[in-house]
Amino acid sequence: MASEERKVRALRDAQRREENKVCADCTERLPNYIVTDFNIFVCTTCSGVHREFSHRVKSVTLAIFTEDEVRAVRKGGNKISNDLYLAKNDVLRSTIKSETSSAEMRRDYIRKKYQEKKWYISKDDFSKDKQSKEKKEQQPKLQKKSILPVIQPPSKKSLSPPKPPQKK
Repeated sequence: MASEERKVRALRDAQRREENKVCADCTERLPNYIVTDFNIFVCTTCSGVHREFSHRVKSVTLAIFTEDEVRAVRKGGNKISNDLYLAKNDVLRSTIKSETSSAEMRRDYIRKKYQEKKWYISKDDFSKDKQSKEKKEQQPKLQKKSILPVIQPPSKKSLSPPKPPQKK
């Protein structure tokens, strides 16, 4: 029994991470289900849609998890999953509002995100992209050169009023 309590504690710790306090697929707060296919935390409504696609869904508090599943959930989470599955368009995450999105909208979004992998990038490509961004951040920033011509301030001579013409 101590082993089960330890697993539940580990899952609860993962659930409390900031990234997992909101459903991986909508804006619902405090999700109580885990989709073990993707190691993500989802709300009740999204868990139902995942079940429709035959994704393995378990309740954090009611299900029994294997050691491997617990380890995978602790290593995974919503941020890692969304970094991969929304890499090509992470703007879409904000369009699925838990309170206003219809079941059909959620179904369509989850199908595109996980089944069709419409915005997916592989872990290898993600790692390469991340390394490339880190390398760019480490490079010293070059100062931008102005392409505008340098204008000299007027001389004191040109600031004095013009002399009236002399009479002959």
